[in-house]
Amino acid sequence: LDREYYQAIDDVAQETYIRAYAALCKNQFQELSTIETWLYAIARNEALRMNTIMNRQYRHEQELTDDYTAPATRDDDTIMEQQMLERVGKLPRNYRTVLQLYSRGLSEKEIAAELAVQPGTIKSRLHRAKKILTVLFKGVEL
Repeated sequence: LDREYYQAIDDVAQETYIRAYAALCKNQFQELSTIETWLYAIARNEALRMNTIMNRQYRHEQELTDDYTAPATRDDDTIMEQQMLERVGKLPRNYRTVLQLYSRGLSEKEIAAELAVQPGTIKSRLHRAKKILTVLFKGVEL
């Protein structure tokens, strides 16, 4: 859980610098305030945007969790499914949400629209989620 927030903080900081740099290159800083105040406003807006994204992902995760009902029988398939669900549960929330939506049949574009992030972000999160699951299935802890 803490790792997800640290990743979100990193994302906010990175996006703040990218937006500020792009704006400075386009001469959009009008010097109506100090540069610190201007950067703070960008960071605040990015933090609010990230909060919206994380809340949306959390709601989707809750919906996906609520839809799941444990099977009554314990044969090889259900044991394998349970192991998969346990390992998926170990993924950071942003990777887990993308993987769950993808497993429901949504395309990367549809997931990006649903979570209000770029399609490239979905593609990289999906790739990283699969990579982490591969490591978890090999029995190596992260």
